Amino acid sequence: MTRGVQAPTPARLFVLIVGAALVLGGVAGFFYEADFGVGGDLVSDEILGTFPTSGWDNLMHLLAGIACLAAASRAPRPMALLLGAGFTVLAVWGFLVTEGGFGTILDLLPVGTEDNLLHLLVGLAGIAAGLLSAGESGGGSGRTPAAA
Repeated sequence: MTRGVQAPTPARLFVLIVGAALVLGGVAGFFYEADFGVGGDLVSDEILGTFPTSGWDNLMHLLAGIACLAAASRAPRPMALLLGAGFTVLAVWGFLVTEGGFGTILDLLPVGTEDNLLHLLVGLAGIAAGLLSAGESGGGSGRTPAAA
């Protein structure tokens, strides 16, 4: 029996690309700032002089990225929608707490205007990828059996 490979859906591409970027960003972020302080002890540095980061922020990026990569073969559409919704909420929350270009969410996650814009872009892209993959079954290995 011959097996064919399905073309990647927008959701699968999204979770693979964004998942890899989140893992890389999380790892790179630890080279800028690895402190896990909270509240008044929160220490933040900026990746590339633009995106505020902390140990908590890096950990969240790593966990989200690993979750995306893990879901890419079994549940890319639900993951794209979940990550999209989460990042959109994070962006709106970030915009609400950012003053003078900087803010924090729950005294754990440093955010800035550019960070919020990136979160919004990723969030809306995830929702779009999930909606564009509406016909995707969401499970399986990505292979379909060929007709016998």
